[in-house]
Amino acid sequence: YAPWRREFTDLFRLGAKLAPVIARWRHTLQLDAGITLVALHLRRGDFGANEFWIAPEAWYLTWLESLWPRLERPVLYIATDEPAVLGAFRAYAPLDASHLGDALPGAEFFADFYVLTQARHVAISNSSFSFAASMLNERAAGFLRPEKSSQRLASFNPWAAAVMLRYPS
Repeated sequence: YAPWRREFTDLFRLGAKLAPVIARWRHTLQLDAGITLVALHLRRGDFGANEFWIAPEAWYLTWLESLWPRLERPVLYIATDEPAVLGAFRAYAPLDASHLGDALPGAEFFADFYVLTQARHVAISNSSFSFAASMLNERAAGFLRPEKSSQRLASFNPWAAAVMLRYPS
């Protein structure tokens, strides 16, 4: 998708009406106060079969264990449709959309999407939602996603990779 990068990012440029909400989210997350934002996308609700398989939380925890000690003032945000997953990450005091306050009626997912576009370190699900957010993220040091064949999170370039990893059932 690299040849269409400009067109794609132009489609998703935020409008002025969102500025007050975005400003509150940024303040809550302390994005402009020198934290290192780490964001995970753990999709659960409509996942579970074929290409929509669920990667174990352990893969994300293994990555966090190696990354976290090297970060300055890290903050973990988990974008998820299943808040119960936060418990597995309690050692990192994770935040989620409920911590941000202002939900956008009819677009409640947008807080998660926005935060994924702002994180310095991003680990996603095998999902087009978080893949698209990765494409719009110009701050990240790198991107990871679950790779079933290697049983771990693997680096990917959102502008040069397949959106979904397909595996036989």
